[in-house]
This record gives sequence, C-alpha cells and structure tokens, in this order.
Amino acid sequence: MNREIRILAVEDVPQAAELIVHELRRAGLAFRMERVDSAEPLSRALEDFRPDVVLAGYVRPSLTGTDVLSPSK
Repeated sequence: MNREIRILAVEDVPQAAELIVHELRRAGLAFRMERVDSAEPLSRALEDFRPDVVLAGYVRPSLTGTDVLSPSK
C-alpha cells in the first residue's frame, strides 16, 4: 500500500515549484504538494496540511531557512 507523501514547498517563485512537481512526478513519487511563500501561510500549512516533508531553500528574500525551522516567531 503506497500512501501519498504530503510535501510542503516553501517557495516564492511559482515556476520553481512547478519544476519541483515535474521532477517528483518524473521520479514516480506519489505525493500531494502545497506551496507557501511567507511565514503566516507556513504556520497554517504546518498545522492544517501536516506535511511529511518540507522543502525549503535556506536563503530567500522573505523567509530564511531558520524561519522555516521555527515558524512560531
């Protein structure tokens, strides 16, 4: 039984998120992905979407990797 993996992408560039989706599909991964681009939606998604995996770049203009790791700030 293969369960879909819930992936949360912290990405402010929609085209980059589309590339992630493309590559995950190409790899044959069963997944559902949501994308957020700032702290408030990140906090909501962590609570409501409950991802198995969070994909985030470390240096971003609006939200750093450290912010992603501690969204309750």
